[in-house]
Amino acid sequence: MACDVGLGFEGIPTFAEGEDLRGGRGSANCALGPSGIRAWRHTASGIRVVRFTEPGPLVSVSIIVGTVPWSDAGHPHTLEHIIFLGSSLHPERGYLDTLACRCLGNGTNAFTANEYTCYTASTAGFEGFSHVLPCLLDHVLRPRIDEATFASEVYHV
Repeated sequence: MACDVGLGFEGIPTFAEGEDLRGGRGSANCALGPSGIRAWRHTASGIRVVRFTEPGPLVSVSIIVGTVPWSDAGHPHTLEHIIFLGSSLHPERGYLDTLACRCLGNGTNAFTANEYTCYTASTAGFEGFSHVLPCLLDHVLRPRIDEATFASEVYHV
């Protein structure tokens, strides 16, 4: 993966082929295949990228963002919904899901847990995924948040 050189990423220790995910060696239902798990950490931001490969045509991503709530007002869940209403590069509502479906995906999804929000997408094959991932990242990292967007999500106008 190109992250190894020049983009501020460094490799971090991960599991290797045949290693049991519970810490031992060679359990049939928990051992990793030939690709194992590879991971990198961005030195400036601390973001971690983890890659796990398994046979089959699906390419999926889960982007997990820490979203510890300040109160019981539902801010992380509201933000989860607002993310899908547009981004800086694609301000149109529904653009991301339309793109994912056109790239032979099943759309996008998200869920909010107690301390994080997870945004997901998958496509059949890497070609479509290479179009969906940059768009999903733009939505997650640079969502279009303005008064109208906020009002439409919070007040369901």
